[in-house]
Amino acid sequence: LFSTWDYFCPQLTIEKMPSAAALAAYASKQQDAKSTFISNEEKSILLGTASDAVAKIARETTFFENSMEKEYPVLHLNELQLGRVLGRGGFCCVNEINSIKLDNKYDKKKPTKNGADFMTRGFMAKHCIRDGDARYAMKKLGEHCLSDRSIFLKGTMDLALEGKFLAMMSHPHIVKLRSLSIGGSFDGNSFLVLDRLYETLEQRILKWKKGKGNVLESLFGGKKKNKGMQERLRVAWDLSTAFKYIHSFNIIYRDIKPENIGFDVRVSPYIRSMHICHNYTFKDLS
Repeated sequence: LFSTWDYFCPQLTIEKMPSAAALAAYASKQQDAKSTFISNEEKSILLGTASDAVAKIARETTFFENSMEKEYPVLHLNELQLGRVLGRGGFCCVNEINSIKLDNKYDKKKPTKNGADFMTRGFMAKHCIRDGDARYAMKKLGEHCLSDRSIFLKGTMDLALEGKFLAMMSHPHIVKLRSLSIGGSFDGNSFLVLDRLYETLEQRILKWKKGKGNVLESLFGGKKKNKGMQERLRVAWDLSTAFKYIHSFNIIYRDIKPENIGFDVRVSPYIRSMHICHNYTFKDLS
């Protein structure tokens, strides 16, 4: 598998291509390769490589339990009526889900062990919209990944790992995983269904800047208490409890920044983009 990866993504050096003409020819070849979609044969090999790599990571940590992923309902892409694009990252695109139209031929999932109604396909379809707002969002590889082998491989791995992390976590301020794709993480059409968030911390900070006040006034100012400052303190506390929870599993969240913190309609903060987590072991620290 590694020799196959080297074949698809050769790491050429200047010494191997000394002339400017050769460098230009190589750059042109790479550009042509990126302008065409990955063939089905190449995709199959890359998906197998991603599956093996994720399995190796899962074996090297005690955090993941495959049985937990089986507790989540599964949906087919054809059952989702997608709305507007909410965001695009280096690998994935996130769409709002406007409705879920269930097809009985995909309804093969057995009831969960705990029998919770909120962990069923039917509940998700019935409660897809809440008070006029979309309740769920779908995260899937962007189309640009289909024309770049290295991005496709890395994106597939990241999406699979994010699903594994979220399946194991339960905290009021970590974005909730609601469903997985029916074909699994390595069929080439995998996606995650997550709670829909309506704002990032980056956007919220801009709103806070328009307010006035300070911490002391907010805590002890009586009638002059500043609600904006109180909200900031609450958000900081909520996020600190989430990071404490993550750290309790020897997991490091490696990309803390405002755009990776989202808010729901009730202005509750959530940590998202869990694929950038890493489960450290004593071996890593030695």
